[in-house]
Amino acid sequence: MSLFWIIFACNSSVEPILSETIPIPGSAPLRRLTDQQYTNSIFDLLHVRLPAEMQPKTTKDRSYRTWMANNRVSTAGAETLLLAAEYAVQNADIDTLAGCDTSNLECASEFLLHFAYQAYRMPLSSTEKENLLRYLHVGLAPQDGLKLALILVLQSPSFLYIDGFSPTEEPTILSDYSIASRVALFLHNRSPSKELLTAAQEGKLHTLDQIEHIAQQMVQQPAFLETLKNFHYDWLDLYRLETALKDPELYPDVSASFIQDMKLETELFVTENLWLREPYFASLFSSTDGWINSTIDTIYETNALFEDWQFENLETTRTGILTRSAFLTAHANSSSSSPVRRGAFILQELLCENLTPPADIDMVIPPASSETETIRDRLEQHQTDPSCAACHQRIDALGIGFENYGPIGEWRTAWENDIEINAGFSLDGENFTNGIDFSLWLAQSTKAQDCYVRQWYSYAMGRPINDSDEAAIDIISERFQNSNGNIRQLVIDITLMPGFRYHPVEVK
Repeated sequence: MSLFWIIFACNSSVEPILSETIPIPGSAPLRRLTDQQYTNSIFDLLHVRLPAEMQPKTTKDRSYRTWMANNRVSTAGAETLLLAAEYAVQNADIDTLAGCDTSNLECASEFLLHFAYQAYRMPLSSTEKENLLRYLHVGLAPQDGLKLALILVLQSPSFLYIDGFSPTEEPTILSDYSIASRVALFLHNRSPSKELLTAAQEGKLHTLDQIEHIAQQMVQQPAFLETLKNFHYDWLDLYRLETALKDPELYPDVSASFIQDMKLETELFVTENLWLREPYFASLFSSTDGWINSTIDTIYETNALFEDWQFENLETTRTGILTRSAFLTAHANSSSSSPVRRGAFILQELLCENLTPPADIDMVIPPASSETETIRDRLEQHQTDPSCAACHQRIDALGIGFENYGPIGEWRTAWENDIEINAGFSLDGENFTNGIDFSLWLAQSTKAQDCYVRQWYSYAMGRPINDSDEAAIDIISERFQNSNGNIRQLVIDITLMPGFRYHPVEVK
């Protein structure tokens, strides 16, 4: 069987993504809802906000929060889900939600089945209906039986999990309901709205025209802002801020609230540049605008007068998101910067280069001496080891470019020993003065744009990229470049790809 097929029907009004055939992209792993998707869905269903301690945990690490591995259910996690379901149901105003008196059996039955339909994000089978309705006939008052059934619904795999579709021998499109779930959970971090479920019921989420129309509407709605913030938080590995410790003698003011303000500054950067303005890739690395408060200004030293967060042009030392406090702090040590960490991150996550080191490589950087007074000297000495040189010539160069920024992102012109910082470096034949210069290069880099597309695709699919995704990614990347890096159009294009709309194909 051939894995190649045509993605677009002739009557599609979408600008053609393909004029030829492409392979079906990879797997669809069984994924639990993220903590945010879960709590948003609970609120939409029952109008109850769960306390933080009752929310199922999503692991934050180098991968994306949407990945299967970050949303596993342990024994303790299963107990949390039970307690959360009980809390939500017990604190909900069921009669108001039902619009009738649920002590009446007919009312309770009708509400239960409608609730389960919304929670499962698709119609119930006859067996599912029968099993749920049994709780209304076990000798309890209808209201009590209803609550037990609602708790069961909120613990059902049909509510808790997405994807996990079985491979098919031929390309088979997902149901309109499954597409509604994928689009809603990807773009809005919540279960499909009533309007989206109605569109699925009416068969209006089947063609590319229909999906594109829905996605275009959804990326204009405020809920999409949360997806923008979540993606960039994960992409920049800002989870490192959760455990960031700074030397109290050097940075006595850096507290948990100080770190929280760094995170908020990044959220406001994304909001301002990618939501309130036209969302273009270049602005991520070229914008000098930002929202700062008195805490952040202890780092940036603008000498502005603050009462609260205010919008400022931070001029050239704060060009793009890599020059802001959260990224620089997350990728630094407790009392010093870390050019290796910063450089490795940029190569792997912004340029998509593989940096897997040999198993027996010596990772220890030589200590300071009279001959190696600066971190630049020490790294250059480290590169004299042939086993280190291949990777570190690139890693160290990029990291050195950001040496004008200290462990919390403060601007500096000299290293700790008062030697003037030389942040110049070369990469792939290009010469850069410092990280600011490099950020402006990134803003126009086709390689960086292609990597950014790959990151979004992995986030949307909830798994690492594999070889069968490459054709789709190539198409999206070309469209991304042709749109001048429009991020809203990028995520819309992802929803139109076969990997988003079709069952995985079984390879024989």
